[in-house]
Amino acid sequence: MKLLIYDDIHELTILHSISDLELEYAALDGNPDVIFVRSKDLKKLNLPRSLVAIGRAGSGVDNIPIDWCNQNGVAVFNAPGENANAVKELVLAALVLASRPAFQAASALIKNPGKPEELKKQYKGVELAGASIRVIGMGAIGSRVAKTCVSLGMKVFAYDPYLKSFDTLGGAITVLPDIQALRAQWTRYITLHCSLTDTNREMIDGKFFAAGVKIINFARAELINEPQLLEELITGRVSAYISDFVPKKVPIEEFFKTGNAIFLPHLGASTQESETRATEKVGARVDDFFYQGICRGSVNLPDMPSEKAEPGRVRLLVSNQDKPGIIERVTKAISAAGLNIGSMTNRSRKDSGLALNYIDVDLESPDGRLQAVCDIINAIDGVTRARVIGNS
Repeated sequence: MKLLIYDDIHELTILHSISDLELEYAALDGNPDVIFVRSKDLKKLNLPRSLVAIGRAGSGVDNIPIDWCNQNGVAVFNAPGENANAVKELVLAALVLASRPAFQAASALIKNPGKPEELKKQYKGVELAGASIRVIGMGAIGSRVAKTCVSLGMKVFAYDPYLKSFDTLGGAITVLPDIQALRAQWTRYITLHCSLTDTNREMIDGKFFAAGVKIINFARAELINEPQLLEELITGRVSAYISDFVPKKVPIEEFFKTGNAIFLPHLGASTQESETRATEKVGARVDDFFYQGICRGSVNLPDMPSEKAEPGRVRLLVSNQDKPGIIERVTKAISAAGLNIGSMTNRSRKDSGLALNYIDVDLESPDGRLQAVCDIINAIDGVTRARVIGNS
């Protein structure tokens, strides 16, 4: 495996997950087989055709060129949920900072160190216990935030149109049925934990800004109508806004002038534990895919059964567009080389339009004929990648 690591991902954590210690490290122009990445934007790079897999040590894949990967048979692996606890804990800190203006008070004390008693009177807060909150998005992070809020004695209202059901802790969490109910149910706090889609862009707008609501945004900046938010921070209809994202449409300095907005540089998942869990999970999946062809939890390729090729057989792993006629041409190429297909497994996924195939050929070990067949298969229109895995 030729490996390229970006973003100072801990090398030893990756190596703990990789079975082959005879690794090579390659630059981008050195034809790496695998790239490990956290935040570097790979969309801006000219990625080499040698790539077999990309491991994203985190949950989102906004910085990965998924379309290019689909066209070139590159498997993309991420680690959804591994950062959930880290984000939940920082959201809890944000709730406290939105309730008790400790950050503002500390800044004021730096400027007026001799007036602590006067400042104490100016920065009175409210308590979380007994307060109400709307949790928008009940995935791995939102569900943890909701449960933590229940344990703090808060009244929790949850909304997630994509989940048919989730744990309401015996009715302690009230489920809101639709966006209208979400807007109508006033709460002191709103916290966002949903992915960005075309339908929910700027979902949090003037219809949500009322009566001093406090908004926590650890999902995406684009979920908020920022010009309206700034206006309502000035009027006080929004009494606090804490986000893990720099604003997109309004200069951040304008928000700072209100005195009630705090922005963090995307720190949600930035803990040693979270990064270690994500890297280990992705590393193990990349290892399985590269050496055994086992595909688990890929963003773009279908999951495949985890059994290895039987003794006396060598596996071809073929990814292709899920269209009629392609596999027929693949099997004909194998037969034309005088090779017998001992077994074959096919899986496809609708969202990416890609299929993956185990084609186990009766051979004790790979030979020149098999690599020549791979070259022929790779030239078939609709095949995105064919490679020899080896024997078990």
